[in-house]
Amino acid sequence: MLDPSLISQLAAELDRSEQTRVQVEHFSKRYPGMTVEDGYAISREWVRMKLARGRRTVGHKIGLTSRAMQLASQISEPDYGTLLDDMLFTCTPGQVLDIPATRFIAPRVEVELAFVLRAPLK
Repeated sequence: MLDPSLISQLAAELDRSEQTRVQVEHFSKRYPGMTVEDGYAISREWVRMKLARGRRTVGHKIGLTSRAMQLASQISEPDYGTLLDDMLFTCTPGQVLDIPATRFIAPRVEVELAFVLRAPLK
């Protein structure tokens, strides 16, 4: 496991990367002993930072659900994460949604299923 201070430092690095649109090197290349749990700890800290600045949780995601994508990513199970309000793009039916590419470092499109629930799932 990575040291808690390093986890905070790496979360801050991700935050700067998002703000400046400058890509960072994969943390697992810089820290070869890094675990999946370390990655989730960094993610949780980054989300905590964003929530402290006023972001709001709007949902959760599961990615890499296909075996082909898992193999391509060298991962053996789906991953999960938090969706925040600034990640949500909505469109009026019949209109064209303009997503500003300048918000992203390396824009890509990946189709994922999403479900909007009426009430929290318990």
